[in-house]
Amino acid sequence: MTIIQTATVPGTKVTISIDRLQITPDAPVAFIVYEYVDATQSAWSRMFRGENAEKNARDAANQRWTNAIAIRNAKKVQAEVARPEITEGFWEISGTVYKVQRNLAGTGIYAKRLDVDDDGHREWTFVGWQGMRDIRQHGTKVQGDTVRRYGDLYGACMMCGRRLTNEESIESGIGPVCAGKVQW
Repeated sequence: MTIIQTATVPGTKVTISIDRLQITPDAPVAFIVYEYVDATQSAWSRMFRGENAEKNARDAANQRWTNAIAIRNAKKVQAEVARPEITEGFWEISGTVYKVQRNLAGTGIYAKRLDVDDDGHREWTFVGWQGMRDIRQHGTKVQGDTVRRYGDLYGACMMCGRRLTNEESIESGIGPVCAGKVQW
């Protein structure tokens, strides 16, 4: 048996192989197409003999390759659909607060993390695409009672981040201007 071609479908654990088989010099040539998953066991195979055996084997290998790519792409789409849409506002991951907002050009959104030191000093730190990925995978949108809790804890408006000075605003976690913009 001679391996004619073998390749792994990108982004999958599927390997397609075409082998040429001729038991004796005067025996007819056969071509076998194998599909392996995890490169350990054949998940599918088919033998081709006769006049167009090599062409038919290559066509079958191409079809298996196309099927593996279609399955890979369908899984990517499912994964994207399962992820929540990230919208502007505040998000939380394990007690850490993130603010998602529009960029100045209005063409996209980005995230900042609220860092609070031991003295209570607050600072928003840009977290880049990694922060957006973490929010998409693990984040929970901060609303209602959580906004009030964080506003009271940090003394900052949970919409714009400004320092709250009014007792009512501190209890609600949101300043009067921002309160007029949201409803929950």
